[in-house]
Amino acid sequence: MAKHRLTLTWKMGIGTTMKSVRQAVFLFLATALVANAAMWTDNYDRALKQAKEQNKFLLLNFTGSDWCPWCKLLDSEVFSKNKFQAYAKENLICVKLDFPRTFNLPSKTVKQNRALARQHGITGFPSILLLSPDEKLIARTSYKRGGVDPYVEYLEKAIAAYKAGGSNAPVVDEGGESVQASDSLNSEPVDEGAYRIWTSTQGARVEARLEERVGDVVHLRTREDKTLTIRASELSPADRAFLFPPSKR
Repeated sequence: MAKHRLTLTWKMGIGTTMKSVRQAVFLFLATALVANAAMWTDNYDRALKQAKEQNKFLLLNFTGSDWCPWCKLLDSEVFSKNKFQAYAKENLICVKLDFPRTFNLPSKTVKQNRALARQHGITGFPSILLLSPDEKLIARTSYKRGGVDPYVEYLEKAIAAYKAGGSNAPVVDEGGESVQASDSLNSEPVDEGAYRIWTSTQGARVEARLEERVGDVVHLRTREDKTLTIRASELSPADRAFLFPPSKR
């Protein structure tokens, strides 16, 4: 009996320990997620004001957070890491300029993000821009392999070069992995007057406006604010002519 009681106690101890470990891991991950989210703002004007007041640099993250694979890798390998967050806390004001497909942002945020994308000539996601407190472009990059250490080092070197050269410092432009942005980023947002009837090759019809086109994939938005996705090849000839006018072919 004594042996049986000892075994039972030992098993209960192991179970309690494992439960405590799981709880600790969950708490750690939750804390990390909250810290990462708190680091970013989606209000550019507020971020600019804060950068000027605190003499910090602006980091603009043009991203497709819910669909862009390179954006997700950049977040998990760099932005979510303690080293980046510690560096950002001391040196950066981070602005997330999102272009999601599975959820909607406030219309004011959408207009802001599109305007900034046009202003900076964004052609792919992710696009990471480093600006001085007076909005001078210092560096431009994207997803870079290697993790957080070389990324922070890249930012440090870009800021050091700017401080050494002032307004005459060249832009540090390093490429990386990205997904091509759609043509719609470089055009004015579609307004209410752009709603039209779209017809599939099967005869289905829907009233919607063009939200975005990426290659052959077309994203439409209905008046009920629902997003529809269809391939251009599955639309009527008239719709394909609308999407691909002769001047753009």
